[in-house]
Amino acid sequence: MSRPSGTSGMPPYFGAPGFADSYWIELLFNQLPALDLDALDARLRSEVHGEVAVKVTGPKDGIVSVAFPDHLVNIGNGEGEPVKLPALINIVWNDSRIKLGDYKAALDQTWEWDGAQKVLGGCKYMMLIGDLTCSRLSYSDRFRLLTSVTVACTELAKPQACYWKEAGCLVEPARVAERLARVCNVRLFNVGGGDHFMDTLGLAAIGLPDVELEFSNLDPSWVAGWLHGAGRYLFEQGDVIQDGDVIPAPVAGEQWDCEHTFASVEPKRTVIRVSPGPRTQPLRR
Repeated sequence: MSRPSGTSGMPPYFGAPGFADSYWIELLFNQLPALDLDALDARLRSEVHGEVAVKVTGPKDGIVSVAFPDHLVNIGNGEGEPVKLPALINIVWNDSRIKLGDYKAALDQTWEWDGAQKVLGGCKYMMLIGDLTCSRLSYSDRFRLLTSVTVACTELAKPQACYWKEAGCLVEPARVAERLARVCNVRLFNVGGGDHFMDTLGLAAIGLPDVELEFSNLDPSWVAGWLHGAGRYLFEQGDVIQDGDVIPAPVAGEQWDCEHTFASVEPKRTVIRVSPGPRTQPLRR
């Protein structure tokens, strides 16, 4: 497949299938949430190391906007002079009840929190955290700002669970900072005959390719660790892997071929498909 040339400072796959124009994370509660805005403002100023403005733009159970004037974004349709606005993240909550069925797919791909189902069953309300003007920032700046707000709100509002929508999983609140630092989730699917399919989810949402592979005779937990490492590598280095490149495998002495293509499993997005070695080899750990 053809790869985008990209625009300086913009995510490599800006606007491509799977790219999130607005990136949302939900904090889930068993009672109506509350947030100390003064504490939030102080926390973000100390962490972001730049100007921050926290402003209530709706009623108490409405909307709070967090602006980052040091991160300006060009807004426009290409006609005339572009308008520069601060990167903006909104925090929204109200007394509407959530529907637990909306989280089933995420629960099925939550592998690192044994108590997720029980905790989710007691949740009734949500607090939405989402960026509104950040999609044109570099993917690293965008994710860093969103992570800062999410971790701060998690520690101040103390939710029971976090729904990482773009990565398709639930996260234990005590591990939100750790899990977001991985920038993606890893999913596992059984495809029959002892074969497995695994992929990352979350990289395409910020304009990078996700990674997928099908395999047998490998320990899925080892492959999961390798996929998390591959995702972090792409986040730190960018989309530097070329079609036909080989990359180190989670098996000593092996290297696997890579190719950009469209995802085998929804959602539709660009992925790097990795081709493991022969499937006739014995289980390796």
